[in-house]
Amino acid sequence: MANDESLDETPEASDEATEGEAVGEGAEVASDLPWGWDEAGDPEQPDGDYVVEIWNDYDPSMRFVVVYTVGEDQGATEGSVAYYIIEPGKHTGLHSDNAEEIIYVSEGVGESFVSGKQVKFEPGTFIVIPRGVEHDIYAYGDADLKFLSFFTGGEVISTFQVPILPMGGTTLSSKPPKTTVVTAPIVEELDPENLPENFPFSLADLGMASDEPSESAAEEGAE
Repeated sequence: MANDESLDETPEASDEATEGEAVGEGAEVASDLPWGWDEAGDPEQPDGDYVVEIWNDYDPSMRFVVVYTVGEDQGATEGSVAYYIIEPGKHTGLHSDNAEEIIYVSEGVGESFVSGKQVKFEPGTFIVIPRGVEHDIYAYGDADLKFLSFFTGGEVISTFQVPILPMGGTTLSSKPPKTTVVTAPIVEELDPENLPENFPFSLADLGMASDEPSESAAEEGAE
C-alpha cells in the first residue's frame, strides 16, 4: 500500500520549473518568422547577408528563400554565392540567370527542369546550369531542399517569366534595393503681376482677382 500511495502522490511542478523547462536547452521555441528565415538569421539584420523571400500570388506553390552570402560587399569581384531554401511542394518558378550557376545540394531532394530535361537533386550532388538557360527547381519529400549556388558574376540578376513579390517586377538582383530618397517639395510664391507664360489658370480662378478694374478695363469703359 505504501508503494501505491507514493505513486499517487505526484508532486506538482512549480511555475518556475515549468518556465525553466520551456526555455531550457533543447526546448523548441516557436517563431513567427517565415519558413527558412531562421536558417539565415534575424530578418532585420541577418549577419550582413541579403535575405529575401520570393513568391507569386497567382501560384501559391512558387515560393522560396534566398540568402546572398558572398558578393561584392565581401570582396568578391568575379563570383558570388547564394544559399537557397525551398519548402517541400514549392518551386522557384521558371527563370534564367545572367551568370553560370554551379549548384551543390546540401539537404533535401528535388529536381530541376533545365531546357526541358529533368535533373535530380539529392544531397552531395553538383549541377551546372549555363548562363541564360531557363530552369525551374522543385522541392520534394518531407524536408526543405537546401543548396548553395556558385555564380560566375559579382551581381546576379535572375529574370523570371512571371512577376515576383515583393519586387513587383520580373527581375531579382543579388544587390539589396537602394533606399528611396524623399525630398521636400519646392514651394514658390505666386506673383499675380508676373505670372509664368502659359499659366493654366486665371486670377479669378485662384480667387486672386482684384475688385478694382485694371487700367486697360477702365480705358475700354471710358470709350
